Amino acid sequence: MAEGCDFNYLEQFYEFSNSRYKDRDFSRRRLDFLEKKISSYIQKKNPSILDIGVGSGYLLDKLSDRYPEGRIWGLDLAWGALKHIIVNLRRKNIFCVQASSGFLPFRDGYFDAITASQVLEHLDSDRLDLTLGEARRVLIRGGYLFVTSPYSEDLTARQIKCPYCAKLFHPYGHLQSFDEESWKNLAGRHGFELVKVKKIFTIDFPLGKLRHLKPLLLFGGRLLSLKPLIKIFVVMVKN
Repeated sequence: MAEGCDFNYLEQFYEFSNSRYKDRDFSRRRLDFLEKKISSYIQKKNPSILDIGVGSGYLLDKLSDRYPEGRIWGLDLAWGALKHIIVNLRRKNIFCVQASSGFLPFRDGYFDAITASQVLEHLDSDRLDLTLGEARRVLIRGGYLFVTSPYSEDLTARQIKCPYCAKLFHPYGHLQSFDEESWKNLAGRHGFELVKVKKIFTIDFPLGKLRHLKPLLLFGGRLLSLKPLIKIFVVMVKN
């Protein structure tokens, strides 16, 4: 983030973005993939699952349908995102809490699974360590942590200058870049066993008039390994 900047400007940017695209969730392909993977690992009929960083609530909605007897929790710092879910989803098995991922307000061993999709790249190193430590604490033994993030992102290539404080920062607030080796190290350091690391290809941004070319862009992205289309999918289990 741009140090010393008035964060109201950042809030206004995200409010504008959310209002402009409020009826179009560009992450659905990725979250559909994630929900199917979660269901392949979590066979229990009534699991407790935590989604860190709720976004539009699309994944919570999918998990609520998949596990009608489960307890599906959404955690976010942004009250606006949680309010949207509370007002629009109205599911009996969805619960929301406003809190930091670095200090999870749950007892030890409460969750069967935790998801964090396109979230952890926004955390600085200290908060990332806190978040992974807290995730391990609140997972049952044998519980799973599912993660997606940009793959091997060059954080300096897309820096822009804040017009208010002149600091350089990533336009989406990314502070971390992850690849296979970094996840191997993080898993080992925080007491997880790394089960799977896989590249996936998704388009998480508006295409406008080019939206009919989405299948071709995805095919080309795979063929050419275009980094903006590559995410890394990670599954870790608590030892």
